[in-house]
Amino acid sequence: MGEEAAGVWWTPEGDLPFYRPIGEMTFALDFAIWGLRPVGYHLTNLVLHLLCTVLVWRLARRLFEIEGWAIVVAIVFALHPIHNEAVAWISGRFDLLAAVCALASTLAYLNARRSMIAWKRWGALSLAWFVVGLGCKETALVLPAVLVAVELLGPRLVSEARPTGRLIAIGAGFAVVGGLYLVMRFVMFGGLGSLPPPYGVDWSQPIEATRIAMWNLLQYLIDYVLFVQVDAFYMAPFWLAHPVLLTACGAFVIAVIAATVWLARNMRALGVGVAWSVLFTAPALMAMPGERNVYLASVGMALMAGAGACALTDRWGHKRSAMIWFRRASAGLLVFWIGLTQVEWAVMGVLSGAGEKVFLDLEAALPDPPQNARIYVVNQCPLNTVGFDQALRLRYNRTDIRGCALSLAPSFKATTTDRIVQTGPRSVRLERKGALFFQSPVEVFHLFSQPIHLFPAGCRRWDLTLLDPPDTIENLASLHFEFPYDLTDERLQLFVWDNSAIQTPADYPALAVSTVLRPFLAMDSTAALVPGEDEP
Repeated sequence: MGEEAAGVWWTPEGDLPFYRPIGEMTFALDFAIWGLRPVGYHLTNLVLHLLCTVLVWRLARRLFEIEGWAIVVAIVFALHPIHNEAVAWISGRFDLLAAVCALASTLAYLNARRSMIAWKRWGALSLAWFVVGLGCKETALVLPAVLVAVELLGPRLVSEARPTGRLIAIGAGFAVVGGLYLVMRFVMFGGLGSLPPPYGVDWSQPIEATRIAMWNLLQYLIDYVLFVQVDAFYMAPFWLAHPVLLTACGAFVIAVIAATVWLARNMRALGVGVAWSVLFTAPALMAMPGERNVYLASVGMALMAGAGACALTDRWGHKRSAMIWFRRASAGLLVFWIGLTQVEWAVMGVLSGAGEKVFLDLEAALPDPPQNARIYVVNQCPLNTVGFDQALRLRYNRTDIRGCALSLAPSFKATTTDRIVQTGPRSVRLERKGALFFQSPVEVFHLFSQPIHLFPAGCRRWDLTLLDPPDTIENLASLHFEFPYDLTDERLQLFVWDNSAIQTPADYPALAVSTVLRPFLAMDSTAALVPGEDEP
């Protein structure tokens, strides 16, 4: 994926270290069938999640003696709220696909391990799913280590005897494929292709990198057990502002996991679950935290939960009152999960409706943009920050149109202090009073990836000239842009996203109705987007 994949002028130049051709092909197939109707893309994601659930059930059947516990594991996996991002966000599909491939490869490997006659066929199928997984997401590279860990857990965790010869043959195949994949990444990216901070962890400073990795792990564990969403922009600052609460939640979560491990310590499903969780969570610790990153790792957590529940019933199954409480608690937990998922989906429906409203307003104002039109938006809706340029080209079915956000709304609520002032026939100055210009979460996020002296070159990628380029980030309260055309030229379209009607969280349900995209020239060119304290 190249720098243009982000669609914003402050992204780093050059290729992003992602090579996921099979995942991209599924999007192309969806586009061929559904066009721009999102229902088809969501349907594909949902089908993939259901397929993963079936594969988790089949894996659990191999590890539990009782069929009912395999169903419990599948239900936990299917309904856990941590999967909302991977399933509901279309771009989370890469993780869904990687999970399908890892699970299918593991099941085929277990069949090869057990079969006396067809082990070569099952081994080849396991290797093939590994190859497909590598084409879906880089995380699949961890799979051979997971299979090795399962073997090294010993006969206590694997009932069948180890067929050493066939395991060596299958392992050699995995080693060759994994090695070739690593060589390919070195050729394509000049290395493994690690993401720059804050996208990824900078391991040139081991102490700081370890601290960040442990911080990410704690957030994931809290999400696994207490269902508190992992979020780099909102929840991370919340936890840092409430260290006592964070400590209490972290201690409780660690205690729950430790108790589960102790209770189910003699169950092979627990060992497989621990190995799966640890090894597939490890890559997620080296990237900016997000729930989608642990979708595959959550298979192991579901196995651990099933093993813990099974151990509890074995210990207290003879106590009728305890089992009644256990069943009621389990049913209540599932109801809570379903309710939490519905709330999260409803919230995202409202927010994404606001993002969609931007395009509807734009299409109403510009049903047929002029040739080589350049469309810029000030105070852009947060959800349209990345990919705005590609979205315009797709919706208009035109390759000559370019679009870019000049600045971002710090939130959906009207909190911006931006002013836009015309300074010449083709230039404007954006001013943000009382704070750094780059104050919104996404701007700050990208700012740490780019030194200030590279901004002019970034602007030129979007046919913008940055006048009076700043030489420092400190006290940066304005940006001065020159456009490729005069502001009166019909090829230049400058808009402002007006969210001034959203004053409190109670106004959020009306986001898609109250927010509007307004042409800049329809406004007073010296007026603030939102009146300041000293203005009428």
